[in-house]
Amino acid sequence: MDGGYVQVSELRASTSMWRQVLQVGDYVDGRMALNKKWFECKVVECDADSVTLHFMGWAKTFNSSFARTSPYIQKLHTNVPSWRSKLKLSQEVEVASSLTITPTTEWKLLPITGIRAAVPSTKEPAPLPGAIRFNPISLHDDIGTAMEVQFGRSKKWVSAITDKICLRGTHFCS
Repeated sequence: MDGGYVQVSELRASTSMWRQVLQVGDYVDGRMALNKKWFECKVVECDADSVTLHFMGWAKTFNSSFARTSPYIQKLHTNVPSWRSKLKLSQEVEVASSLTITPTTEWKLLPITGIRAAVPSTKEPAPLPGAIRFNPISLHDDIGTAMEVQFGRSKKWVSAITDKICLRGTHFCS
């Protein structure tokens, strides 16, 4: 393996290898025990047998550890739609009202009033010939994609890859 990539022959040897190469900073889908829903998650800790996930849009108190073999960890966008790459004007998203997400953070359902295009990411190393990337480095392939939302009388730009925005229905019934 090199830079998170593996050769096709290695992939055939182990269809669950993607779980073994998970590292801090990778993104996956994770199932939260609290509400039994799937969310985008970021790996925040890991060892040989387990990973700790941060559920995007939730306070750190909801972080959970899972065995690497747990069925409650799946490849990114297996159970959660790739909604960040499909943001549209007037689409409603949930936005955190504070910079730090805590269990008491107030969430607002706000329409997107603007979208700023991004430059395609160049952070990932080029893949080796015949290599397959198991775990996306980012939630969205473009760096700098942002959306503008209306907060009362003012407008605010928010990164599309922050956990301070959530898909409608994360905290509110849709």
